[in-house]
Amino acid sequence: MNKFEIRLPDYQVAAVEKMSRKKRIPRGRVIKNTINRYLGKEALSKEILRYVEGYRRKPERSGAVAFTEATTAVLSGEKRR
Repeated sequence: MNKFEIRLPDYQVAAVEKMSRKKRIPRGRVIKNTINRYLGKEALSKEILRYVEGYRRKPERSGAVAFTEATTAVLSGEKRR
């Protein structure tokens, strides 16, 4: 594990302190949790973008359309009364 020093504006330090007291966890953990949450959202955003790009290349068929086509195929094979 690496250690590094950063400088934060006073309002961010105050926010970290407040969260630390509220959650009763060390300031370092507040910062780690925030970074982890940010990185998780970034990864999710990339996954969503990949899904959207794939969808544009090959759109999914709607369940309603597939159901209608299947129903039509089945019913067209039956004898009419």
